[in-house]
Amino acid sequence: MTIRGFRLTAGVLGLVTTVGTAVIAAPAAPLRLDIETIDTNGRTITAVPRPEPAAALTELIGQLQQHAPNLLPRSPAETDRILQGFLNGFQAGLILTRTPAAATPTDVAAPSSYAPVRLEQNRILYLRLDGLTQPIVTAAATQLRAAEAEAAIHAIVLDLRHCRGYHFDNAVYLLSLICPPSQVPLYRAGNKPPRATQKLVAVLLGPETSGSAEFLIQHLNDTKTGLTLGADTAGNPFPRRTIPLSSGRFLSLPAIPSGFRYHASGAATPLISAPPHPVADFRRPAATEIKRDPCLQRACDLAISLVELHRK
Repeated sequence: MTIRGFRLTAGVLGLVTTVGTAVIAAPAAPLRLDIETIDTNGRTITAVPRPEPAAALTELIGQLQQHAPNLLPRSPAETDRILQGFLNGFQAGLILTRTPAAATPTDVAAPSSYAPVRLEQNRILYLRLDGLTQPIVTAAATQLRAAEAEAAIHAIVLDLRHCRGYHFDNAVYLLSLICPPSQVPLYRAGNKPPRATQKLVAVLLGPETSGSAEFLIQHLNDTKTGLTLGADTAGNPFPRRTIPLSSGRFLSLPAIPSGFRYHASGAATPLISAPPHPVADFRRPAATEIKRDPCLQRACDLAISLVELHRK
């Protein structure tokens, strides 16, 4: 067998260069390159893994410094713009700043609990959840299981327009109650609780929705297992932390829980836009209050219509 040559692949740029039979000298930086040995029939004999991201970036910047220094940034502002563009590629809400960002408060005050309300001649079960704490989610589970046994209830509305806090285990637990088992994300080890209801679930959201509720809503949108209505959420699905850099800059990044595979970090957008305010106050008569709440009224109308269409 005759060795024809080597193929050098620069992983970042996707360029391919054939270097005959010459020996390739290792660069000074500790880079890992794609080097393939090719025989006379064009078959690959050996291959070295692609560069690690940090090594690939080091190589890329080194090549720019050597061959195109005029393309490098000439001011701190231009450097910040290029670095932020690189961070945006992660799609995880990474932000480069000149001043430390304020830490995300995680000790949100205990949310209020609200009694379930039946609307539209008992055809809609309305649950307002201002947090996903253990007591609130446990109470919601009881209500969902009870609603599943009542034929008169056509659909369920979960109002998360004031839901705050970071309770990811409880968010996944709530998803397991309203989604098919195949659509429930794996977060912690253990058995998933059984689905509590197969009725249509509509979720209300707005700019005051933040934390793990945003993850829940985005998951429903991604898997198309729920109807979401309202306005964009706050855009803080994960608490944030700030890391100082040797350049004097600060890197703000989401503190995604260990083992959590969900990395989207922006605001969740409803499938159907509706004014998120005012919010009904069911300490007054329900028939009057629902008319004051356009988002809730639209959710009820759509839910009832969709259920009726499904029955025909």
